Amino acid sequence: LYVLIEAKEGQAETVKQQLDTFATNYEQQWERYLPEQYELVQNRKVGITGNYVYMIVAQNADELVNLVK
Repeated sequence: LYVLIEAKEGQAETVKQQLDTFATNYEQQWERYLPEQYELVQNRKVGITGNYVYMIVAQNADELVNLVK
């Protein structure tokens, strides 16, 4: 899962909070599935770069975060 949102000026933190809420709900959905997939969701990367807010759920999440930055 890859999410990249361009927030309006000064709104990146608000968007990140909303994305964190989504991520928590998403994690609750996946806790019933395969342990490996659930672990990926638990180890998701959520952050802000400039006006962009991102969430990455992937095996190579660290690499992808470097590309976003």
